[in-house]
Amino acid sequence: MKKKITTVLFIIAMMLSCGVVSAAPKSPNVAITTYSVDQEAITPGSTFKITLNLKNYGEFHGRKVEVSLNNEQGQENLGNFSPLNQSNIQYIDMVKAGKTAEITYNMFVSPKVVPGNYNIIVKITYMDSNGTAYEEIQTIGLLVTEKDSVQVLANEDLGDLLIGEPLEAEVQIVNNGVAEVKGISVSVQGKDTDTPMEYLGNFNSGDYDNYGFTIIGQEPGKHTVKVGVKYYNSLNKLTTVEKEITYNVLSNEDGNSTEGADSQDNGFVKFIKGIFGLS
Repeated sequence: MKKKITTVLFIIAMMLSCGVVSAAPKSPNVAITTYSVDQEAITPGSTFKITLNLKNYGEFHGRKVEVSLNNEQGQENLGNFSPLNQSNIQYIDMVKAGKTAEITYNMFVSPKVVPGNYNIIVKITYMDSNGTAYEEIQTIGLLVTEKDSVQVLANEDLGDLLIGEPLEAEVQIVNNGVAEVKGISVSVQGKDTDTPMEYLGNFNSGDYDNYGFTIIGQEPGKHTVKVGVKYYNSLNKLTTVEKEITYNVLSNEDGNSTEGADSQDNGFVKFIKGIFGLS
């Protein structure tokens, strides 16, 4: 019997040492469980909200909870990020044992920030009922992405052209972002053009280039071509921007009618000038 008791005690000791039996800390333990950003994408110059969800995993209440945002060096200067209309430090009177709490920060990101992933250090301090202080240091990541860095500038309505006659068109491609974009290529799609795709290379911030193509109208009526630009942004994500350009193809009869009307107008003007001796 004594041997059996010894064996049972040994098994229990092994279970405890292996963590099979676990218990909440005999103190408050306030930490971030999850966090969320209200924007689908954080872009340079934008505002957004961060919501921190806290939970007290301990057996005792956490009192005088203080939450602060800091940079990776532990300083209050957040660099490219700033709290809006509030401090970087917020307070909660108490997070009870096993309960949750929520803190929200209104934030602004600099328009000059280079896209990428940025770490924010969250420092959480609190006390138990005896005044003993505790501290938690956690990290959250904020991904800043580009807006549409590359823009296609063009006259979106080319007006009239006669059927079968070529029209030379041109667009300008500009990198308006703050970072370099790579692998820019441009192409045009439409039944009245067969201009090949062109590779333009990498663009630094502010760089631009022109791309020309020829349209030869085959059928009368309104038509559209689509200029597409593909590139890899600063996060190495393949991105596409497009610009639609319209034009109106006139038949030969329509063109002759227009010219005839112009000729009649010119003849009438000459007649009036002749009457008054102005020719």
